[in-house]
Amino acid sequence: DPIAKLMTGKIPKEWKKVLKEAGVKKKDLRNEETAKLVYQLIMDHLRKASGASVETSMIAAKASVYHFEAASESWKQVDTGLSKVEIFNDPAKNTYRVVGVSYKNQAIVINSQIFKQTGYSKASETFHQWADSQHMYGLNFASLKDAEVFSRTFTAVLNMLAKMPDQAPSGGSGAPSGGGKKETAKKGKEKKKKKGGPEEFSISAPQNFRHVAHNTIGGKTFGPSGGA
Repeated sequence: DPIAKLMTGKIPKEWKKVLKEAGVKKKDLRNEETAKLVYQLIMDHLRKASGASVETSMIAAKASVYHFEAASESWKQVDTGLSKVEIFNDPAKNTYRVVGVSYKNQAIVINSQIFKQTGYSKASETFHQWADSQHMYGLNFASLKDAEVFSRTFTAVLNMLAKMPDQAPSGGSGAPSGGGKKETAKKGKEKKKKKGGPEEFSISAPQNFRHVAHNTIGGKTFGPSGGA
């Protein structure tokens, strides 16, 4: 709980600089309401640092964040524990992007713009994925509710973008076109298809998830398979 961290003085290094600039002292954080306001201040500061100063948050969900490594053909977790994953909208530019911030160390683990070409899929009820020109992202949601709300919002964004003119990159990772990561992922998926593998975006998820929900495709199990 980030609020509890503030109230008990267990403040991450990244937060201390923000508190110092704001003139907030540890004793001020003993009050829960003050701690909540300070936490919002910190989150706003981090979003501004990532370029989201003129954007508004449409949805926030808790999830562990993964990148798919083509070399090892496996998922690698890029945060520690859970992250706050939000979809932001810039009304002035009609752009949308996903920003993820780790709860533990406040590192920015996702900064990915959403385009009309972006493909969003579900390997299971609680493990979802998409790609841009930099990475293929996987989210292992903390709850089914988080997964459903995030998925509905992402899908709604794609539907809105489909009705708009083509976009130019505006902060975050670029469009999933050309010779970027998605092209590499596409080639990898074609290779898997030749071996009788799954269809698009059906890459096997990590095996150490909390959830037990999973999908079976072609006799093979994909997505979370349960764990401690």
